[in-house]
Amino acid sequence: MHMLRAVDRCVLAALNALDRAGEAEATYLAALERDPGYARNHGDYAWFLLCRADRPQEAIEYARAALALEEYGGAREIHAVALWAEWGRQFRTGSGDAEAHAFARAAAEAPIEPVSWMEHWCGGPATMELMRALRDSGRMDAMPPMVAVLAASDAGTRGAPGIFGFVVAGTGSDDGGVVYLNSEEDYRDQRALTVRMTHGAVDAWKHLHREDPQALRGRHITVVGYARRIRIDFTAGGLPTGKYYYQTHVDVVEPWQVMVGPAPALAPVPSGPPRDRIWTASRRSG
Repeated sequence: MHMLRAVDRCVLAALNALDRAGEAEATYLAALERDPGYARNHGDYAWFLLCRADRPQEAIEYARAALALEEYGGAREIHAVALWAEWGRQFRTGSGDAEAHAFARAAAEAPIEPVSWMEHWCGGPATMELMRALRDSGRMDAMPPMVAVLAASDAGTRGAPGIFGFVVAGTGSDDGGVVYLNSEEDYRDQRALTVRMTHGAVDAWKHLHREDPQALRGRHITVVGYARRIRIDFTAGGLPTGKYYYQTHVDVVEPWQVMVGPAPALAPVPSGPPRDRIWTASRRSG
């Protein structure tokens, strides 16, 4: 049995890496049928349902089945993240009461910082969707620029996922059609947070809003993305001089990432937890 479990894990790792979801799910189900008393089969399938299939309610059920067989950290964490993903799904459906109850449940049963945990388990796309729901619902406060700068400095190359809010103090563009929205008038200021809108995002913004993103100067924006510390080299004659400084960028590739104005007013939570709004700049270590 130990050999079969090892083979399953190798096959599943390959199928997931190749994004062959149908074959992966069949393999998870075959392993569960063959070895239903093995907690990790339930927990691994819960991860797949959460991170690859976007079926968080089923992920909650399988994570609970795993925990009923064995209390281990991975299943506990997947269960917690799946509760937040299910809240996000309820928010997307537009049912106010169901969303509020799902939020109260997630906050009570999974009092974690959901964004960094979603990033840890499921990666960027799922994390972006969760942050979008948290911003659009008003359930998560935006980080101020200086906190984002510090978080990006600690996060390394992966960047710090978050919701960032500031008044645009300066704008700029380059020859490639990229637009920059800065929290400080001097974009070289180490306190500055710079939203970097790709050419495609700029074109989409103009189509949707009938204005250039640089018209956002002086207005408040709330942005979903990853804050990353970027090294900027000084050059002379097209060659680096050895001198450099750092900027903190949030890349925007889709116009929905930028909301004009602060996050919406917070909706009530029925008999909710003591904290009905979340904000953090922390990330999971390790």
